Amino acid sequence: MAIGDIVSARISQSSPSAIQVQPPHFGKITATPIGPLTVNQTIRWDNALESTVSAANAASLFLDVIENADQPTLDEFLGKTVLRIAPGGPVTRDPAGGTSREFVGTVVAMYRRRPFEGAPGSGNIFLLVKSGDLFFEDLATRFAVLTDR
Repeated sequence: MAIGDIVSARISQSSPSAIQVQPPHFGKITATPIGPLTVNQTIRWDNALESTVSAANAASLFLDVIENADQPTLDEFLGKTVLRIAPGGPVTRDPAGGTSREFVGTVVAMYRRRPFEGAPGSGNIFLLVKSGDLFFEDLATRFAVLTDR
């Protein structure tokens, strides 16, 4: 982890099928201050607030590092209209009690999320999708590209 890295709060999930559509929030590491705990990071968030997060170890920060997506995945999705396919069909109830639905949006960004403590290049590819006035992120594997046939 280094000053200038982009991070985001880890997505809360109990299983991959339980991911809820949520607005993404990103920040940039601006300092790694010395403190009583093992890991300290000062982050300037996308809402212009700055905070210092501290934990006994990197895993306890619950942060993901944002990295570039792989080129083949960028070629497949970036700028295209996609359909989010709910894990259990058109409408399902997930373990958290939420509702997953199929919906259409345009991919505006793609990135890899890896755990703060993980090795570079690990983690999953996520799509940032705009659907109407809503921006959300979800696993790339949950989407199909819509094409004229």
